[in-house]
Amino acid sequence: RAFVDGPYTHAYYPAMYERHGFARRFEGETFVLPGLDRLAKPVEKLVSFDDSRLERERLEVRRANRRRMKHELAFVRELLNASFAQLGYYTEIDEDELAYQVAGLGFLLDERIALYLFKDDRPIAFILCIPDISEFVRKVNGDLGLLNQLRLLATRRRYRSEAICVIQGTI
Repeated sequence: RAFVDGPYTHAYYPAMYERHGFARRFEGETFVLPGLDRLAKPVEKLVSFDDSRLERERLEVRRANRRRMKHELAFVRELLNASFAQLGYYTEIDEDELAYQVAGLGFLLDERIALYLFKDDRPIAFILCIPDISEFVRKVNGDLGLLNQLRLLATRRRYRSEAICVIQGTI
């Protein structure tokens, strides 16, 4: 609680490291998609698509599917490696590593906000957003062991008001 409410805010640590000679590199941003809990609408109402472009370029937006996750991971890995290959710090991810990285993701996945873009029936882009469970993670002090995964599964509707865009890539 002292970390969240006390003097150790998110701004504290970067300044402390910089005072000790560290420099920032590869800074990132967190993108949040608000309002998921108020919308019983399809994702097309959350994020607009240019329907004429989709038709003209023979593009198709598809949602992720929990039941097909194993199959989808194969092309996600290809998209991930291809879209990040030009970055000097990126190391190609293999099948086993990706499976490890996304283990347990199925129970968090909101299929409305994990999307793929296909062209001529081939995947060319993806975006993965997941419900923001930060509040839950703080409550359990970061312990996402089996018992707390079950607790999260039972209460996950509480954490559906915002989503965090975890990663995206385009070929």
